[in-house]
Amino acid sequence: MEQTLISVVMKHTIRFPSKIALIVNNKKITYGELGQSILNAAQIMREYGVCPGSRVILSATPSPAFVFGYFATHILGAIAIPVDPQISDKNLNMIIEETNAKQLFLAKGKTASSISIEELMLPAIYNDKEFNVIPVGEDVADILFTTGTTSRSKGVVLTHKGILSAAQNINQFIGNTADDREIVPLPLSHSFGLGRLRCNMLVGGTIIMCESVANIKNIFDNMKIWKATGFVSVPAGFALLLKLSGNKLGEYAHQLKFIEIGSAPMEMKMKQRLMELLPNTRICMHYGLTEASRSCFIEFHRDKEKLTSVGKAAPNVKVKIMDENKNDLSSGSEGSIFVSGDHVMKQYLNKPELTSHILNDGWLDTGDYGKLDDEGYLYLKGRKKEIINVGGRKVSPDEIEEYLNEIDYIKESACVGVSDPLGISGEIIKAFIVLDEKKVNAFSKTQIIAYLRNRVEPYKIPTQFEVIEKIPRTSSGKMQRQLLKV
Repeated sequence: MEQTLISVVMKHTIRFPSKIALIVNNKKITYGELGQSILNAAQIMREYGVCPGSRVILSATPSPAFVFGYFATHILGAIAIPVDPQISDKNLNMIIEETNAKQLFLAKGKTASSISIEELMLPAIYNDKEFNVIPVGEDVADILFTTGTTSRSKGVVLTHKGILSAAQNINQFIGNTADDREIVPLPLSHSFGLGRLRCNMLVGGTIIMCESVANIKNIFDNMKIWKATGFVSVPAGFALLLKLSGNKLGEYAHQLKFIEIGSAPMEMKMKQRLMELLPNTRICMHYGLTEASRSCFIEFHRDKEKLTSVGKAAPNVKVKIMDENKNDLSSGSEGSIFVSGDHVMKQYLNKPELTSHILNDGWLDTGDYGKLDDEGYLYLKGRKKEIINVGGRKVSPDEIEEYLNEIDYIKESACVGVSDPLGISGEIIKAFIVLDEKKVNAFSKTQIIAYLRNRVEPYKIPTQFEVIEKIPRTSSGKMQRQLLKV
């Protein structure tokens, strides 16, 4: 029988039924209980009309109900469509229209026509002694909707082979085992959080589900009580954790085997602080996208001389740089980043032309711009649509923002290209600045320009500045620079 993630998970439920699979609000759920609950949920879903090929929308609540429903969908040969529990009516209706989903298991009271996802935790009897439907690798497993930074959200179609391959690649790099107990305070509707669930279930590990990293006490209580060996978050989550708790994370350096960081860039000073607090922990940061989860990895301690890169290609993944005419470029040359591997999506939902445009012969155009060095480390320059063209010279907004954020009174920044009012350079750089609340009077355009002059080329220095209250971001924390250009 061809191996899939769901087939592996169900084998775990039989082989070590007493091992803990999930911990939610201090309640333990064993693999044996997980297996029975998945079958119960499958029976309930089948009674609501879910069958092979059904597209099922699931509210990705940080609860057992979502986990049961997600794997039950796969057992039935149906397709899981996880959505944010707080999704807007507009976006929910868009997803329903795009997917033609007939069954919606959502947070209670979300819509009149939906079924409460908590119903999937009710007792039920699975009537079949054996599964009638066993998905194969090429069958569609999930449709995830992107939190795009430069365009409207798109449905990414992932196969069972794809999600299994991605989890295997990640586990191979990080070193996850059945002995791991990992805190996951991430949205399960997004690739990062859902990926952590898949990775742990694949090896028979334990997931400690937390709603948000903002509840600092809950994070550290779980870390202490359950002796967590792993912890994951986005850069903004780690920044909040360190801001509110000081060096407390370092108290768990002896037990944290790994942490994983993803979904957005991280400032160098934050990387260095984590390395100081966790000197023996594998600090892994990934580069990837919903269409090709975790395509590159870097481990901070091992690759400390390469911290400005996003690492090397993940296990079983290939990365290359191409020019505008799809010609391969040599190391050191900047161009479009392409990735290839079994983890790459099958297609975009209902978008054959877009799919054929970015996916050719197994190579996915990531939409990012960057370069590879002689050792295979990838250096990201930014989204191609966000690269600023100053008189024909390409400028990465990330580079300028990193230097701006070093200034003590700047909390965060975002740079975009705007039309040159003089009509000379095509575009000029405009910097949007969020000031530290305690240092709002310190802002000085002259001082900022002087600071940058010693660090970047003259054409990379912003000529326009605007102080704003907040940088717009997606629900997964990615900066939405295009909204600043409106």
